Amino acid sequence: MSRKECFSSSCNQTEISKSIEFETKGVPVQKLEINPENFRINFLKSIKNKDFSRCNITDIRSDLADDFFKIYSTYRDDKSSAIQLFNDFELIKDNFIRLLPENIDDISNPNKQLYKRQPALIETIEGTLIRLDKLETIKNIFENHVKSIIIGGSMSYGQFYNIRENLDSTGSSDIDLIFIVDKNQLSQDWSFIKEIDFLEKEDKDIFLNRKDKFLSFYKHGTADILSKKFNLKDFDFEISIHFFPENVFSNMINENLLRDLSLNEDHVCLLHDYKDNHFPHKQCCQKSFSGKTYEFVVPTEEIVDDGNITTLPGYIISNQEFYPGIYQNLISPMFSVYLDSGDITDKTSLFKQMMLGRLLEERKINKNINFQSSHVRQDYFSISLINSLNKY
Repeated sequence: MSRKECFSSSCNQTEISKSIEFETKGVPVQKLEINPENFRINFLKSIKNKDFSRCNITDIRSDLADDFFKIYSTYRDDKSSAIQLFNDFELIKDNFIRLLPENIDDISNPNKQLYKRQPALIETIEGTLIRLDKLETIKNIFENHVKSIIIGGSMSYGQFYNIRENLDSTGSSDIDLIFIVDKNQLSQDWSFIKEIDFLEKEDKDIFLNRKDKFLSFYKHGTADILSKKFNLKDFDFEISIHFFPENVFSNMINENLLRDLSLNEDHVCLLHDYKDNHFPHKQCCQKSFSGKTYEFVVPTEEIVDDGNITTLPGYIISNQEFYPGIYQNLISPMFSVYLDSGDITDKTSLFKQMMLGRLLEERKINKNINFQSSHVRQDYFSISLINSLNKY
């Protein structure tokens, strides 16, 4: 039985509807609008009327993640916050749990060797909302100081599905962000960052010191990106921010990429990342649309004041196959531009079209390729996300 027959509530997270459709037992599909005013009543009603008996747990979890994604989007449209949705959910959580299959947390997949724990349902719902609350605050703080913010990593592709807390050796899900700045913004006074109360003081002081040093490295062509991990007070996860000068970002996803894809010759685009800590991996194993692995050997890092300059693959072309780089994998597959005061949304959309165009070109040679195989975290994607990517 297809997922469409199992549920009518599935949704591509890039195509948001304010209504949740649900299949009732023996009754035609109904549409139910859920908003901050009626959440506690209508959400439980929609869950009560779902026919869980005809679906496997992985499908159920994927559909519930889509539901929560749509609900949060409705809250945002209503100028409500993640913390309000969190509080509303806490009020109905016990009733929600009682309506679910007893084995709702059994989403192990024997066909995939996952190196990070798949979280329990309540854990990932609450964990996602906590991180969304921090993202809302970050947006409000930085919106006048950066050109754009892009959400990457699991908080892009795995909201409400595989966001986990620090309960075992695999650790918690961090927030990964790309900040795009113009040539003047990083040169300005950033002392406002000292007022962000949920960041550790030591991290803020280190960042301000390293920011000024990065400007010198960037001017002399020895560093392209400034990366910083921030620890949060009272929360057991980190926020990783990668500051891209606008021209570096544009070259990585547009101008230089378009040129090199057109040439289609073996090439590795290199990015020099000024990190605050040692890069722990000896290799970057990037993936192509065919699923092949390109093992990029990370050169010896250059030790500099307050960090290291690490050489990483921006993207790779090898034997006429395209391998997205580390930061391109942060952007793909959701292309989640969270804040934009310029043309970064357009540039990111163009990058997506370039990837899709390249997929179609390579498919002329190999029909058995797909979009998701080019992502190093594809094994963690939800079923609904995979199905949406399979349309390409």
